[in-house]
Amino acid sequence: MQHGHPESHDQAQVVYERVNFLMLKSSADYLAELDPDVLEDFVLKYSGVLIFLLNVLDADRSLRLLSRLTMA
Repeated sequence: MQHGHPESHDQAQVVYERVNFLMLKSSADYLAELDPDVLEDFVLKYSGVLIFLLNVLDADRSLRLLSRLTMA
């Protein structure tokens, strides 16, 4: 079963390409500012990236991102 819209998976790819693993803090801030639908599609496609970020970020950013996920 496909989640989201087909074009949203293209959006998830664009988001993934914008995440810079050398600049984790700004990437986490970028993810936290995404539209809820785009964030949800990103999480569905790249959950491993999100889990990684939540584990390596400082507590404030992790909690902010986690809070956005619960609202998405």
